Amino acid sequence: MTGRTVVATPGGAGDAPGADAALGRMETELAMLTRTLEGMSRRSTLYRDLDRASYVLARTLATEAPVSINGLAELVGLDATTVTRQIATMEAAGLVRRKRHDRDRRVSLVELTALGRRRMAAVRAARERRIDDLVADWSDDDRATFGRLLGRLNESIRTRPPHGG
Repeated sequence: MTGRTVVATPGGAGDAPGADAALGRMETELAMLTRTLEGMSRRSTLYRDLDRASYVLARTLATEAPVSINGLAELVGLDATTVTRQIATMEAAGLVRRKRHDRDRRVSLVELTALGRRRMAAVRAARERRIDDLVADWSDDDRATFGRLLGRLNESIRTRPPHGG
């Protein structure tokens, strides 16, 4: 017994041959992954000093800053009002600072502070240790393939409009 919960797919798609079986398997595995990650997140102290939403912004700012709120929103796939609120929270915590654009004083640019960089780096290192532990028995090729396919899935999610279902 593996302790793994199996979720039945409606209409038995998980039992169908070919592409339907693959689609059913992907749907089931993504549902299980979502549930597992949500549970892990609730039990984790990983985001104690930098919440998950701030972490994503900080990771982006670490490589793209200084950047405008609109530019940051576009990079992370969120609307500017959501990013503005999150940046205000991060600014109050001393994790980011705003500065005026040299050529267009109406535009505010955002960048990480030293504290923001330290907290982002600490969360990143802890996340990488956790992932490394989870895939410790995977081959280098499997790790590379999974990373590539996960990136491809993320790109598909970012570039395709959501459906109603």
